[in-house]
Amino acid sequence: MIDQIIEKKLRQIELLREKRTAVINQAVTRGLDPDVELVESGIEWIGKIPKGWKVRRIKDISSYCSRGASPEYTEDENGYKFINQSCIRD
Repeated sequence: MIDQIIEKKLRQIELLREKRTAVINQAVTRGLDPDVELVESGIEWIGKIPKGWKVRRIKDISSYCSRGASPEYTEDENGYKFINQSCIRD
C-alpha cells in the first residue's frame, strides 16, 4: 500500500515537472498572453512569434561585459550557453 502511494506521488511529481516545462515554453515562445496573434518570424526553425515581437541578432542587442572573471556568456552543466542579463541593452 505504501509503495503504491509513493508510486502515485512520484508520477504526480513527473506530471508537474512536465507542466512546468510546458508553461515556461509557452511563456518564452508566445509571451504571457495566450491569445496573442502570431505572425511568421521569417526564420524556419523559430516559426511563428507574437505580432509585436521582432527577431534580432544577439550581437545587435548585447555588448561585451565582464563581471570579474565571468565571460559575456556562461555554460550551464548541460553545455548550453547563456548571456548574463546585464549584458543586454535596450
